[in-house]
Amino acid sequence: MHQPPSGNFPQESPAVFTRIRTRIAQTVQRLQAILPRARIARLLGVTAFRLRSWSRNALACLGSPRSLCRRVYPNQLTVKEVPVIRKGFADPRFAHLPAGSVAWYLVNSKQVTANVETITRYAKLLGFAGRKREKKHRRGSVIATRPNQVWHLDVTFVRTRNNVKHLIEPLALKKLIAQVDIVCSNSMIEAMNKILKYQYLFQKPIPDAEHLPHVVNESIEDFNNRPNGKHHGFSPNEAYSGKVFDKSAYHERILEAGIERRVVNRSACPPCVRIEDLHGATQPESKAMER
Repeated sequence: MHQPPSGNFPQESPAVFTRIRTRIAQTVQRLQAILPRARIARLLGVTAFRLRSWSRNALACLGSPRSLCRRVYPNQLTVKEVPVIRKGFADPRFAHLPAGSVAWYLVNSKQVTANVETITRYAKLLGFAGRKREKKHRRGSVIATRPNQVWHLDVTFVRTRNNVKHLIEPLALKKLIAQVDIVCSNSMIEAMNKILKYQYLFQKPIPDAEHLPHVVNESIEDFNNRPNGKHHGFSPNEAYSGKVFDKSAYHERILEAGIERRVVNRSACPPCVRIEDLHGATQPESKAMER
């Protein structure tokens, strides 16, 4: 009568045991086409839990950014969703956008249905890593609950290529000095000035004062029509016009996508291929995404 081998294997070096475990996991993966995993575990004299643990640790899926088998971990994004994320984050139009804004764009355009945090995490795994920011003490600021409730303005300076410094000043309104006339800080408009200068004006050769207004207006128009993570992916113009984010519909879409994703990953696991080879995907031009 056949006696199954004992689950207590001889003591070997960690490297040797890893190689043995990997070979066993690879053999089990091939046998699963004809035998249930539980029966394979009984034949090997180990528990099904231990066998599953070996498979998880030894078999890395080359087609998954997380290097995890989609059959074993079916909640991860499918092979069709990953290239969409890569393509969206590699789009030159979004090169200067924060990662969250790009993720919300993919969600609202229904290209990918997943949590924004999941999409940004996959983007980081694909090489689109955002810059780490130091946490700063938050000062009080103005909070508006509707359009036109508060207008927040400021002035800033820009130097053109002819080495002349120019003042960019908004319309003449009633002026209140931050933390003098009011208790709030001026952080919101200062952040906007930083975006205007570092993401737009400093990226373009502006010869003189004659060309400056045109570049400023063009930059503001682009910013007001691009996806914005603070508005759940809506552009500032869409948020200003009263477009409302439907949170319940968003969560319902995520739940439905999760169910479908698990079915796809469990039933249609493709042959392992490199992520770069999926759908002719290309490497990102720039790996640094601003947040």
